[in-house]
Amino acid sequence: MNSEILKQIGLDTIDPGIIILALTFLVIVLTVVVIIGIVQNSKLKKKYNKFMQGTKAASLESQIQSLIKNVNDLNATADNHEDRLVKIFKKHESSYQKLGLIKYDAFKEMGGMLSCCICILDENNNGIIMNNVHSSTGCYSYTKRVKKGVCELDLSPEEKISLDKAMAYVPGGGPKACSYGCMGFGSCVKACPFDAIHIVDGVALVDKEACKACGKCVAVCPNHLIELIPYDFGHAVRCHNNDKGKDVMSVCKVGCIGCHKCEKVCESDAIHVDGFFAHIDQDKCTSCGKCAEACPRKIIL
Repeated sequence: MNSEILKQIGLDTIDPGIIILALTFLVIVLTVVVIIGIVQNSKLKKKYNKFMQGTKAASLESQIQSLIKNVNDLNATADNHEDRLVKIFKKHESSYQKLGLIKYDAFKEMGGMLSCCICILDENNNGIIMNNVHSSTGCYSYTKRVKKGVCELDLSPEEKISLDKAMAYVPGGGPKACSYGCMGFGSCVKACPFDAIHIVDGVALVDKEACKACGKCVAVCPNHLIELIPYDFGHAVRCHNNDKGKDVMSVCKVGCIGCHKCEKVCESDAIHVDGFFAHIDQDKCTSCGKCAEACPRKIIL
């Protein structure tokens, strides 16, 4: 097949069948592209129709403006709520939210712990201490003011304990969530005449090299956590929580759960679970270490 056009463009030597096949392939490709374009256009049209559904194009602008106004109103309302919350939190600071309570016998001849000391404080540790003394002749109440955790008047031992408990109170979670834990307010530190005990990361730690075993820290500890043990003690349990295992696990990851595993492996009968927590008799302990290995909470030193 002779073609003047093909000769002019230099394709007269190519088999016309090849040219036809190339053009056919090109047509197919273009057809596919057109189909894809039609499908995408159809999807876009559906989205557009859905967007315009129920309204006219002329009213779309007013609806967008209405939405913008609603968003601005919501932002203004949110700012107003934020201001109100700041004021509420400010008022909440001055509301009583911390509580410290201790019951005791004011007189040796009176039993039943009918006397009590109550300390209530706000967020800034301002509040009052109420000491209710019960005697055979009647009940007497005394009130002392506390400002920023300090009372200008002298406090009795019970009043000091109630103040310490109130200052350590965590609203909604109790005193550090565990009522048997160290409150970290340093009653033991103040009582020690040998500078052998210090508060580290909120917990009292004893320097056994400086300790003279005078027992003054034991006497003033409000939660009775400190006990005198031999200098070369074998093992000790780092928990005094008397709650049941389930209650302990809800507030503490390392508290004793009273599982009795340490008690079962001790061959010298030196460790027993009493009141839901383990206690070691240092006179019987042989330092074999089996209790420490068996403890699932790893709280035995």
